[in-house]
Amino acid sequence: MRKNIFFLFMFPFFLSAQSLTDSLKLYYPFTGSAQDVSGYGHNPVSVNATLATDRYGNPNQAYSFNGVNQDIEYSTSAELRPTTFPVSMSIWFNSSIIPTGLNYYELFGTEFNPVSGDYSGYWMNVQGNTGYFALTYGDNTGACSAPYRRTISSTVGVCDGQWHLLTGVIYGATNMQLYLDCQPVQGTYSGTGALFTGYSNVPTAKIGHKNCGTNTSTYYMNGLLDEARFYNRALTQQDVIALYNYPNPPSGLSVNLGNDTTLCGTNSYTLNASTPGVPLSYSWSTGATTPSINITNSGTYWVSVDFGSCQANTDTINVVMNVNTPVNSTLSLGPDVALCQFTGNYNLNAATPGAVSYLWNTGATTPTITVQNPGTYWVETVFGNCTYDRDSIVITQMSPTPGNLGLNLGQDTTVCTGPYLLDATVSGAQGFLWSTGSSAPVISVNTSGTYWVEVAGPNCIIDRDTITVNILSNGITLVPDTLICKKGTITLNAPPGYNSYLWNTGSTATSLTTSSPGTFALTVTASNGCSYTDSIYVSYVPYGIPSPNFTWTPLSVQGNVYINQFNSISSGVNMSYFWDFGNGVTSTMQNPIITLNCGVSYPVMLVVYNECGEDTTYQNVLLNPCVTGLEENMDKVMRFKVYPQPADKTLTLAYYLSNPSESTVSIYNVLGEEIKKWEILSEQGQNQKEIAVEELTRGIYYLKLTTNQGQANIPVILE
Repeated sequence: MRKNIFFLFMFPFFLSAQSLTDSLKLYYPFTGSAQDVSGYGHNPVSVNATLATDRYGNPNQAYSFNGVNQDIEYSTSAELRPTTFPVSMSIWFNSSIIPTGLNYYELFGTEFNPVSGDYSGYWMNVQGNTGYFALTYGDNTGACSAPYRRTISSTVGVCDGQWHLLTGVIYGATNMQLYLDCQPVQGTYSGTGALFTGYSNVPTAKIGHKNCGTNTSTYYMNGLLDEARFYNRALTQQDVIALYNYPNPPSGLSVNLGNDTTLCGTNSYTLNASTPGVPLSYSWSTGATTPSINITNSGTYWVSVDFGSCQANTDTINVVMNVNTPVNSTLSLGPDVALCQFTGNYNLNAATPGAVSYLWNTGATTPTITVQNPGTYWVETVFGNCTYDRDSIVITQMSPTPGNLGLNLGQDTTVCTGPYLLDATVSGAQGFLWSTGSSAPVISVNTSGTYWVEVAGPNCIIDRDTITVNILSNGITLVPDTLICKKGTITLNAPPGYNSYLWNTGSTATSLTTSSPGTFALTVTASNGCSYTDSIYVSYVPYGIPSPNFTWTPLSVQGNVYINQFNSISSGVNMSYFWDFGNGVTSTMQNPIITLNCGVSYPVMLVVYNECGEDTTYQNVLLNPCVTGLEENMDKVMRFKVYPQPADKTLTLAYYLSNPSESTVSIYNVLGEEIKKWEILSEQGQNQKEIAVEELTRGIYYLKLTTNQGQANIPVILE
């Protein structure tokens, strides 16, 4: 037993992240009212706006503004008047009207002077004519003009009647950032206001309106607003993504780093954030941007996976890496061994009470292994509390020495039939090698020949013996198990060339005819006295070969072809079918539906068969000249196709129109009766529409498409 000790050392490392409530100084969720839920009590003084439906379709969960005289006013305090940057603002907005002239929509502001109209506090607005949006702060040192404010304006606008999240972050006078939804947008700076914002000390702020100077009727919001927030810190893009997905994160797109884990005896571990879907980017707490990372220290790790369209998910895992401590256990692979003619059949057993895992130098992780070559083998076992033990063994090969182990395969022999067993079992045997390549102590042979075996015993003594086996015959074989049909018989013939025959019925003839089911056995005796036996099982069914017949019925006509229903009226039991319609078309259905040309005679063949045999019938099917049914008008309805054919649940229509049209799709049966109708809107150009037909019964139908540019008809088959 050899003990080997190894030491591994790990060091802890921890990371953390901010939440959406960190440094939150004002928060209006607008859930039925305009109350501040930040904890600072910035509740509104008056509310003239009206409650509206929010971006999730919830009524009375947002506010609507008419662009004329509606706003939300609230009081400010020290929390909304920071004297140093950074600060951040965000609000959801929805508008489809761009203000004209020099007017703009005020979205969200923290302060203004209603008397002088001096710029003060912070605000975000949508600009006139362009629909671009802007983030501004004022210094309260003058009226409404550029020297008294600092602004960043976007170079893109949005005015599409959809909900969007606008976020602004002010790091400094020349370092400001706008986000639309969750993506940063480019902007240009204007104004030359002071570095730090100034305040008017008039505790008035507004959402949806800001007047400048004496013109109090301008700058009203025209649209919807929701979820206004003000932070006394800089929001990161990950924060903005979290705001965009609050309170309903994206479903179906998730990342899972697994459960918190404790590892023993390792100095590396792989964290894998690969996810379903099509992730755009990965961001780890370590700064890595790959789908997986390899860590070498204990700690808390997180990853954020960006799925695009402002959809992201984050997961965190705590990993503890412990050093394995060596212990003395009962682990033992036994003493080193020397084996004779080593052939890879030696088992090594490391099973030890209390062990939770095993690692062999072969890479195996099981308690036992079977080794295949001489050499040194070691195993490491891990116990609870990250303790381990280790042992090794050396296996060598000895040179063989001829000797007597008492091996005896017996005298050369002749037997009537095989297989014949050869037994090389001897006391103390450690290995076997037969001329057949087998390493088992006992083998069976089925052919005549000379066979030898070598047996390895203690101290690498090798004993060898040889035997010749003559196998006279492989026996006899009757026909396979068979069947008697109604009123039938079967004759069983014995193989020729034997001295005597005996059936289990008592007959000694060379053949046996029977009309009854049962097991029939035959024993034959050769001239050398060897006897051989085989048996057959005969079963019975109370029916015979089926009798074929069929009829056919034209279901409908389309152009120059008939749609025909063929029906088997054959008599018999357990029948199968094969049709040949004389035009290269075949079928194995009982009652197939086949399209044949009008005015043509077809030699139709039907074969019916079962276990007892088959029979065939023919009929000449002559189709009359076709008579056209529904008219087709394809002048302006181009490239009209219907698929799949046949169909069972849905049909897809594909067609081309030169102009848009209100259209109808109708289904008719073969009698011309309309049984279902759909109203659809067709576009100019290529159209593709899907209709459900699973409630219709199996058969032939006509599909009619009607537009203001004409109509088209196509037969369809439903199965």
